Amino acid sequence: DRETLRQYFEGQRLIGSELRDGAATIWSALRLHNDSFNRILLLNNSLNECQTGRVLRALLELEAYRNMMLLAFPEAQDVSASVSQMEAQLAVLVRQISGQRVQQEEQRQLTELSDLAAAIAELIASSRYRFDAGRAYYQMVESRLGELEEGEIDGLQTMSAFINRRLSPALRTVEAAKRRLDDLASRVDRASDFLRTRIDMAIEAQNQALLKSMDRRAQMQFSLQQTVEGLSVVVITYYVLALFGYLLKAADS
Repeated sequence: DRETLRQYFEGQRLIGSELRDGAATIWSALRLHNDSFNRILLLNNSLNECQTGRVLRALLELEAYRNMMLLAFPEAQDVSASVSQMEAQLAVLVRQISGQRVQQEEQRQLTELSDLAAAIAELIASSRYRFDAGRAYYQMVESRLGELEEGEIDGLQTMSAFINRRLSPALRTVEAAKRRLDDLASRVDRASDFLRTRIDMAIEAQNQALLKSMDRRAQMQFSLQQTVEGLSVVVITYYVLALFGYLLKAADS
């Protein structure tokens, strides 16, 4: 009788299922009671000792892995909040980079992008283990649920349905935080590459202007040299003619 069973779970809503074609039945509320413990009632109908041991082990591991998987959920929430702040900061930087070029601001922008990339790398290093562990624990929970071979009891929610409905959103939150973090790292890298490319193009333009200035100076030096050479020819010719005049006067004398 369900009302009789509920008294063992402090009157909370029950979930239940048959295991292995009715060989056993499990009941639980999957909530903490006043003694801060969860409770699972296993009714053994026809399981032998080995089967009972495997079922008990699966239930205990299921509870442990379920809680271990949920450790990644608050971490994902913290990471998502940090990523939102970094995305806003990156959006401001990208607008500044895409605007009119200000040479004095480029060094500051590059420094901010480098600091942002370092913060993202630190965030990835601190959270990646927990996120990957959360995915692994979720898979272990699914494995243990498969071992139970549950069947419905009069339309009651099974343990598999109950756990999946609560763990799946947490897992999706963890995976979304992980994707957002990776995407943010890629966007920061692209923004840094864009800024460096812009700086390189500016430096190349300055080099081209410097080369043009050097070319103009070379042309001016060449023209000046030609002028000096022409004047030198005139002066030498003048002195030669003067010297020739002295010789003519001397010959006449």
